[in-house]
Amino acid sequence: MSLSGFTDYPFSEQEFGRGPDTPRQQAPIRAIEVLTWDRNKYVDVRVEGFEGTFNIKAGYCYNEAGRCGDVPTFTLAELETLPRSLPEDEPQSLAI
Repeated sequence: MSLSGFTDYPFSEQEFGRGPDTPRQQAPIRAIEVLTWDRNKYVDVRVEGFEGTFNIKAGYCYNEAGRCGDVPTFTLAELETLPRSLPEDEPQSLAI
């Protein structure tokens, strides 16, 4: 199970060791696939155009294309459909 959505989170070399964005600067809105939720505030996502996964705060994941505060985030009921962690064969990523 996964959730299709969007994020405007900046993916930067400084924070993740890869990514074209500048930290704390507006980034493009990108399509994502939300894979897991830790039952607190972090999710693992795949980002369109990037390899591997990223671990970001769920509050930066939206079910409509848009910016933080302008579009709804996923509900707890939606997030609860996700597993708590990635399968062991999926590479882990750094949390922010």
